[in-house]
Amino acid sequence: MPRMDGPAFYRELIRRRPIFTRRVVFVTGDLMDRDKREWLESTGCLTLAKPFDVNDVRRAVHRVLSAAV
Repeated sequence: MPRMDGPAFYRELIRRRPIFTRRVVFVTGDLMDRDKREWLESTGCLTLAKPFDVNDVRRAVHRVLSAAV
């Protein structure tokens, strides 16, 4: 992201619209180090690793929308 990374975005989302934190799917193309991987796991959000196909996206969207209240 051009202006902030994933953790900064997520912190801002928590501050502004915490209800939407249940609807986040992180997308990464990076080789993640241990800290990044642990942070992503701590959010409880789904993560899609590039490359992924349209069915992966469909499943992720279905999962977060069906779980969100």
